[in-house]
Amino acid sequence: MGGGTEAAPVCVSSVVFSELRFLPREVRNSFYLVKPHNTEIIQPRPTGPVWNFPERAESEAIRLARLTVHNYLTVWQMFCEDASPFVDGRLTNREWLYHYVRDRHATAAFSSKNGGADYLVYTEATKRQPEPAGVGHIYGLNRLHHSAAPPPPHIGLYLAAPARGRGLGGRVALALEAIVRRVHPAATSIMVNIHRENTASLRLFEKLGYKESSKALGAKPLTGLIKRM
Repeated sequence: MGGGTEAAPVCVSSVVFSELRFLPREVRNSFYLVKPHNTEIIQPRPTGPVWNFPERAESEAIRLARLTVHNYLTVWQMFCEDASPFVDGRLTNREWLYHYVRDRHATAAFSSKNGGADYLVYTEATKRQPEPAGVGHIYGLNRLHHSAAPPPPHIGLYLAAPARGRGLGGRVALALEAIVRRVHPAATSIMVNIHRENTASLRLFEKLGYKESSKALGAKPLTGLIKRM
């Protein structure tokens, strides 16, 4: 698990919290906001990562590598001209993607409330120069104390057009599940949100053991499916 320890929360008024916007960015980024029972709390970030996400992972015929500002353009190049209605349109926005990757890579491994990581997916893990095939997401890892059970960790994936229909989606999903089990063994279930008209993906995840549940947080036009870990 994580190598850092978290400092005690610091309670502040909404006025004090609002004034944080005037601080330098590097100072603002050292805090995050939690709101249990409508009480505003500023929680100092831990000095080390809460989640020890692997930089790389390999499975049958695929390889995953952490997404960073040094390789994010590969994702943009895969999806910038993709016409699929089920691909997140933001992946085609180069500027948005850069800021997303920069901020996620810098903060998500340190967040007790919404830990996560993003991975570039490559095919043929045995090749020296594997082919980019898509992107995988892990998010929603939660270690805060709740009166009720926290939402389950989420995974998500998008395959580039040349990689679709080759049986890679299931392998990527299983590889992401394995990472979640590794970094968050206390999790008892895992969730995915899928566009309800994306019948191929719905069938895929149902074959992997996911089931639609009223506890899932999917919002229209998404369907939330949950799998017991």
